[in-house]
Amino acid sequence: PLRAIAALYINVVRGVPDVLFFLFFPLAFEQLVEWVRAQVDSPALCFNYDHSHFVLRGISPEEAAAIMVPHAAATHLKDAAGDPARFQFMLPGEGDFDYPAFFRLLAGLGYDGYLTVEVSGMVFNRPGYEPVSEARRCQEFLSAALAAAAL
Repeated sequence: PLRAIAALYINVVRGVPDVLFFLFFPLAFEQLVEWVRAQVDSPALCFNYDHSHFVLRGISPEEAAAIMVPHAAATHLKDAAGDPARFQFMLPGEGDFDYPAFFRLLAGLGYDGYLTVEVSGMVFNRPGYEPVSEARRCQEFLSAALAAAAL
């Protein structure tokens, strides 16, 4: 499987037209997931589900989660604003993403993977960024969101 993953990475970096189609037309993402799984051909291959990238493309959490959850081992949690051309990544709670609804959605789809706050360069390069206090704030915000989800 590692050789297949390396070959897949090289093909993506070199810009194989079939892969570029999926990258530029996100509604075909489900086919990309299946294509990657067929190339690697290992049940050990899993994906990281990052809802913010789908949000930026105008794809609902319900539609994206239905595609990604069956194949995801981990989920990034971060807020996003803008569109693919001009966007900003933020920490959970800095935007308007509905985390209680998202947690209910994941639970309803049987997701049992990791939930990880992603701290992008847009965040950690902010003047005065304090990682420990921000980690505490994210933990408090997400704990409240989980409680509000009533799971």
